[in-house]
Amino acid sequence: MFRLTRRLALIGGAAAIATAGFAFMAENTVPTTNAGQGTGSITGYTVAGVHYSEATSDVTTPSGWAINGVTFTLYPGNAPAGNVHAYILAQGHYFDLSSCSQIASGSGWATYSCSRSSNTSPEAPMGPSVQLEVTAAQ
Repeated sequence: MFRLTRRLALIGGAAAIATAGFAFMAENTVPTTNAGQGTGSITGYTVAGVHYSEATSDVTTPSGWAINGVTFTLYPGNAPAGNVHAYILAQGHYFDLSSCSQIASGSGWATYSCSRSSNTSPEAPMGPSVQLEVTAAQ
């Protein structure tokens, strides 16, 4: 009989401790969020009206002429790009012109001006195989 009473007391004590442990647990608050899946088409921008700004300060280029900025227009402007970067590919190297800002806009178009990100970044040498690469995202 004594053993049964002792077992019941142990089980009752364990249950009391477990219940007390739940009472002291912190409550978590989870904010309402959204999740989902969908599809949509991704269309690109058209780059037009490209104009380069030249610099003669770069004596490291064979001609002494270099590109230190570019302006261009992106279409469609009804989906304005919030993140625009431009790069010049010349002589197998990328030259960063990623300091871009919107300078004008209209119905269906937006014009951006991009320049070197700092005075210490090299200017892109001018030449026949120079390519402009533009990345733009909404």
